[in-house]
Amino acid sequence: MLFHLGGAVADVDVDTTAYAHRDAEHALNINVVWLPDTPNGPDEISWALDFATAVGPHGTAVYVNFLDHDDHHRIPAAFGAAHSRLVALTKHYDPDDIFRGDLRLTGGGRRPTTVASTPTGTAHGPASRR
Repeated sequence: MLFHLGGAVADVDVDTTAYAHRDAEHALNINVVWLPDTPNGPDEISWALDFATAVGPHGTAVYVNFLDHDDHHRIPAAFGAAHSRLVALTKHYDPDDIFRGDLRLTGGGRRPTTVASTPTGTAHGPASRR
């Protein structure tokens, strides 16, 4: 999906919120999804990753909500210059790391969970690697 940004999104000062890429005019989200009982998978993931690699040189950033569970190394790019400020705030106000998602702001990879998760076959780009 290609999302149009700009307008009011760009009117907010970048230091006001955690969203760092207010100068981006568009956001591209590359998804490959199939039903669990269908024989799809490796070819679709390969296509998505190849496409993400092809368009990657034209990108400038990554949007945090497009990251997959194994993209923890891309979190600093998602928050840009705000990342260090957000890490400091998280360490100060949530030292026990209670308010965390699958992608932890302060690093450490995926959070432990008691709910089994199964891959749905999504590949998020650009340049996402499995």
